[in-house]
Amino acid sequence: MSVCLAGISDLSPDPKQRSKNLGLWAVTLGISAIVSMTLGGFLIDLNSSATCALPFWIAAILTALSYISVFAWLDETHRPKGKAQFKLSKSFKEIRDAIRMPSLRLYLFVVLFWTLGWGLPMQWYAPIGLEQYHSDPKTIAYYMAILCFFWAVGGGVLNRILIKWFPSISLSLFSMLVVGLVLPFMPLAATLPTFSLFYWSIALIAPLAMTNNITLVSTSAPEEAQGRAMGFTQSFQSLGWLIYPFLGGLLAESNMNFIFYSSAVFYAVGFLLLMIQRCSKKRIA
Repeated sequence: MSVCLAGISDLSPDPKQRSKNLGLWAVTLGISAIVSMTLGGFLIDLNSSATCALPFWIAAILTALSYISVFAWLDETHRPKGKAQFKLSKSFKEIRDAIRMPSLRLYLFVVLFWTLGWGLPMQWYAPIGLEQYHSDPKTIAYYMAILCFFWAVGGGVLNRILIKWFPSISLSLFSMLVVGLVLPFMPLAATLPTFSLFYWSIALIAPLAMTNNITLVSTSAPEEAQGRAMGFTQSFQSLGWLIYPFLGGLLAESNMNFIFYSSAVFYAVGFLLLMIQRCSKKRIA
């Protein structure tokens, strides 16, 4: 993923165009999720011994097609100097090096807190729908497909409109604030459609923060270091993906509502870090 993000950055020298193109990347995530969720809903209805293995076969075929497409048609957007070497400890060293870079440090931590704040409620949508609202897996899959549709609209349509009028940091601040304010009210939903409506509303706004946070990291790094900057971004996202499943399990064991309250706190911290970075840039200017 970091290679794809670096390619988008290399091909988008203008910050606003970079945000628009990253929004299209968010659209592809939403569309692919819609297809997978809808397909998963249909696979649930299949009553055959192949049902469990079929999703893995489909994933393997799609991965093979992706590899063939990259090998056949993707041109290199940045010619590296020297040969890359594989090192198992490199990811952790990248995180250490990123923390030492003042221009990127706060933005990368915003990426981390966004990942935690978004990942926690997304991880528990299906379990809560099944346990608390007594829904069935097929309905959950369809509702998740609708959520992904709103995500695609937010990243591909709403972001492209707003970036014409507002800078990336303003859109990130707006998104972090709105989603952070909505999250604490989600446990109040009495029915699954109402609960899902909360999810759909934040799915429309959350991509603004994701795409523009990545844009801020990219524009804060030198042009010749876009690959490394996107690698930093991927490292901090991966760190969030590593943390929130364990954190979610601990929170859910105590009280399911803590998931949403904790997510709101993560968004609040990310919002404050963005404000600090914005104020520091104004002082420098």
